[in-house]
Amino acid sequence: MEELLYTEQLEANFTITEDRIFCEHGKLEFSFENNATIVNSISVYLKRNRIGTNLVNQLEILAIQNGLNIIEVPASPTKEAILFWQFLDYKPSSKDDIFWANKIVRSHKESSWDTPQGIVVMRKEI
Repeated sequence: MEELLYTEQLEANFTITEDRIFCEHGKLEFSFENNATIVNSISVYLKRNRIGTNLVNQLEILAIQNGLNIIEVPASPTKEAILFWQFLDYKPSSKDDIFWANKIVRSHKESSWDTPQGIVVMRKEI
């Protein structure tokens, strides 16, 4: 019998500043550089409640409002992080990032990987 993971979507009131989007359950720090939006960090205090997804959605709206159509994320080289960004349609930005993202996702290792850059850059054009 297949077990389904139940997730409850929490109501969240987001506050947006010049470099941060936050609510009581998480925050996302970003910067605008040239023609791209860079995610500097994302922290979610209650996982599996769509808080991270909603933070990223708010950032995508903000980027569009500022005339920017590229978002880049220097993601942690962990399976959880790579799968999260892939779920939101972010793709590895270079051949090296593609190699590491595929290796990380296919492995059984849940902890962080030692990549040459220390990160895997994920990217989305919106």
